[in-house]
Amino acid sequence: MSNAATFNLLKFVERRPFLSATKMLGLFILCTILLLGYFLYQKNQFKVVIEEPSKMALTINQLTQTLQPLLQQGVGNPL
Repeated sequence: MSNAATFNLLKFVERRPFLSATKMLGLFILCTILLLGYFLYQKNQFKVVIEEPSKMALTINQLTQTLQPLLQQGVGNPL
């Protein structure tokens, strides 16, 4: 094909941008949903980490309350 023929063919080829406005909007919405999901997951993990020491402290307090009378009586004390 000559250059003139390819030039004439290129005039008739429809040129559209690779990413149209609807595709860009869809990608933006998808990225937004993914980021929100990730941040909600991180928030939940942070809440678990914050609540864990208070649960452990409660368990330790309960154990010391149950063991305190035994220690005062000398049970389990080898001396």
